[in-house]
Amino acid sequence: IFFFFSFAQMIVKEPKLKYYGHTDLIECVAFSPDGKTVYSGSWDKNINIYSADSSFLLKTLTAHNSAVMNLAFSKSRTKPMVLASGSKDFSIKLWDSTGAFTRDLVGYNTAVTSIAFDFAGKYFYSGSAQQGLLVWDAVTGLNTKSFSIQGINALACPKGTGMVLVGTNSPGITVVKVATGPLAETLKGHTDAVNALEVSTTGKYFVSGSSDKTAIVWDAVT
Repeated sequence: IFFFFSFAQMIVKEPKLKYYGHTDLIECVAFSPDGKTVYSGSWDKNINIYSADSSFLLKTLTAHNSAVMNLAFSKSRTKPMVLASGSKDFSIKLWDSTGAFTRDLVGYNTAVTSIAFDFAGKYFYSGSAQQGLLVWDAVTGLNTKSFSIQGINALACPKGTGMVLVGTNSPGITVVKVATGPLAETLKGHTDAVNALEVSTTGKYFVSGSSDKTAIVWDAVT
């Protein structure tokens, strides 16, 4: 079951806040799990942390040697928060809730295009255009498994399913059953590359965005 949306009209609204501090284009943004801070990753190699209630720059994280392409937070409410950042320097960096750098993960020799945590906070997943999907232990930082899927643009993890959704340069969404095998099924609805995936806070639905100019809402259970 899915719902189809096509966006033909732009709605313009005045911004609540505007953040400054980077010296090159911003590639990715994310709210912290508590909603109190905003993180931005840039081609200036830095991650900036801002107050969500003001335009105040709280901290700048520096560890990457090239553009920061994606940011992802752990979702577990019972474990300490972890931020993972992926970069064109082929690495994934892990950071704690204070913004302290904790671990450097190396498993690619190409840019890291997407990162997603499972809801339990036990594992997270990373993708690249040429080197496929890697599974990481969120505690030890060890790479535990890999899947050969090319052209990865986006990843998402529906709650309680044991699955990873993979958006690629192909129109379909690849569903990976991590425990049992690489490909469970392919979800068809788009006619061009799938560039974005996001799971709802309830875990009941997920949405995909495509180069075909449409977004589709899917039932994560069925």
